Amino acid sequence: MSWIAEVHEDRAEGRLAECYARIRRALGRVLPFYRAYSASPRLLSAHLEFYGAVGAPGTLSKIRKEIIATAVSAENGCRH
Repeated sequence: MSWIAEVHEDRAEGRLAECYARIRRALGRVLPFYRAYSASPRLLSAHLEFYGAVGAPGTLSKIRKEIIATAVSAENGCRH
């Protein structure tokens, strides 16, 4: 259980509901990680835009981007 007050998908309104719909289209459900952002729909929207831009087709393949992200996470000591 999170100590951050979260807004569940059933109660989301406005920008937050739009973000949740975007996440559901991409992942099939809203993960708890994204519900933690519900305190600031503006930041959730910015997060989704950023990762959309990073993941967009470009010079690097998707697999190469994933390898880089994994290496950076490992270097930073992330366990996920």
